[in-house]
Amino acid sequence: RLFLPDHDDDDDDDDSVAKQQTTPMLSVKWCALQSSIPCEQVYFFDREEPPNMALAEVQRSHLEPYSITDISPSNALATQPRHSMLQSAVCQSTNIQSILEMTGMVITHAPSSIKKNFSICGLEMANISPRVVHEYYKMFHSQKRIFPCDIENSVFKTISNFKCFLEYILILSDQQRHFVVGPSFPEGIPLALTADEKIRKFDSALLILACNYSHLFPSSTHHCFLHTELLSLNMAPYYFLTARGHMNTYQQYLHAILSDTLPEEMQGVQADGDILDDGLLKSYWECFTKDAVFHSCLCTIVERWAILRSSCKQLFSTRSSVLPIVRSPDRLVTLLHSLGMPLLEEWIPSDAHRFCPQISQHTKMLQNLANLHKKSPIKISLDNVNLLLEYFCNIKLKVEPQCVELIRSMPFFQDISGNWIALSGRQAYISPQNIEGDGINQFLHGSNAVLLDSHGVWRKHFVPSDLDIHEIQPEEVYTKYIFNNFSSL
Repeated sequence: RLFLPDHDDDDDDDDSVAKQQTTPMLSVKWCALQSSIPCEQVYFFDREEPPNMALAEVQRSHLEPYSITDISPSNALATQPRHSMLQSAVCQSTNIQSILEMTGMVITHAPSSIKKNFSICGLEMANISPRVVHEYYKMFHSQKRIFPCDIENSVFKTISNFKCFLEYILILSDQQRHFVVGPSFPEGIPLALTADEKIRKFDSALLILACNYSHLFPSSTHHCFLHTELLSLNMAPYYFLTARGHMNTYQQYLHAILSDTLPEEMQGVQADGDILDDGLLKSYWECFTKDAVFHSCLCTIVERWAILRSSCKQLFSTRSSVLPIVRSPDRLVTLLHSLGMPLLEEWIPSDAHRFCPQISQHTKMLQNLANLHKKSPIKISLDNVNLLLEYFCNIKLKVEPQCVELIRSMPFFQDISGNWIALSGRQAYISPQNIEGDGINQFLHGSNAVLLDSHGVWRKHFVPSDLDIHEIQPEEVYTKYIFNNFSSL
């Protein structure tokens, strides 16, 4: 039994006896109290005031285990502590005391009066708190396991135990939780549980990703993701890889993850759509558009990986010269599709539309059509040319002079023989009156000059000079292109 030492003052005898009668009795291995050699700590839960949770530092004289047992056993946690981190369903159903004991803490229950009596004996006590628990774990974790460590081989044994432990040492601030020691990064402390169910040390040079979509990625990448069971803790984002970090860092990080995830063929400009299931690609797109880090790198992802699926099941990256166009009820989109331009699959998220030509983007649509024609020459009718030029004339050529050559590269022009031709690399003139087409063309053969039908449909939409098309007099036609070529006939 533990009693307070007698006082020298005889006048205090009565008070001493009274204190002995009211002091809770504990069975103690006295060796734990009689030495001043630094030793292990014993932590006390306050039986009378569970929200405060008092602890005592008791010095030991040797390494033999010892215990302090309340002679009136009482579960100090029967009343749920008021600490905000113990309000979750996990901790309500888990004995926090047993979890703390798993970490190596020696714990007993005692009323708060014990703290005062121990203080009289010269043993100062502190109040147990999330900070004390955090500091203990920070100091002694290296003696427990080598990290990274499988959760089942750790002192916590289960994910729910580890989560409850984290909840206890996290505090709420500005709608996010950080460790009680403060907002600084917990460098080197094994408080991160990754999706491969391993406890790892926080490492500022190798951050992990707090993402809801780790299940989409192969097990070889799971060490890169925070375990989904911990996402509900809403830990401070600066503990993890965030979209506010250094862009080159997380772009390389995500590229490494995707390299282990997507087929190698998808790193090309185009890929066969059969190499990846539609359902899985939809899930990846959900991840890329809804997760903040992936979304911040979306431009890089669609450039490096062919993930833009067309209705013909072909996959495209934005490096492709021809991209699928965004669907629209406009008849121009129907026309372009009939000319061979791919359509973006309907289920592709609208956030991806910015990477593909849309009906409102005249310049991008023109570039796409010009590239399609360069790969495989297109054939169009007079009505279709009129519809296309009516659309492309909305481009301000003086502001975007590069579009002049794109228009000239398309077969939007008829020569004096009625053939649909492009003007790239040619000197174009509007044919003067009284020039016969079939007869003149044989003299123009071999030169870079071309005479255009003066009533061509293009004249309804463009000023000739804007397209580098010029007037020519009949005399010039004869002197420049006919008389000089007599000898070659």
